[in-house]
Amino acid sequence: MGLIPVSVLKRVMNVIYLNFAAAAAVWQEMKEFHTEEYIDFLLRITPDNMHEMADRMKQHNVGFVGQYDCPVFDGIFPFCQVFSCSLCVVERQDRRKACA
Repeated sequence: MGLIPVSVLKRVMNVIYLNFAAAAAVWQEMKEFHTEEYIDFLLRITPDNMHEMADRMKQHNVGFVGQYDCPVFDGIFPFCQVFSCSLCVVERQDRRKACA
């Protein structure tokens, strides 16, 4: 999957801002875009155990600040849930516009 276009990212951030209290993406929705192994990795990794998961960090490009695209931080999975949910909302809006 390539980078998310800026126009889509701005809309996603707006959805997050306006609907922060909305339900986060459920496991099934996240599986539409990611493997179960990757979701499991995000569920389990923490700053405290990241040294034990070095092989998986490299595989998923998640890890130490400056070394990978995404640093490990407390709450990484809930953050990914909210972001994924927002992407789904934007995608549904686009589908509705295309069908109108």
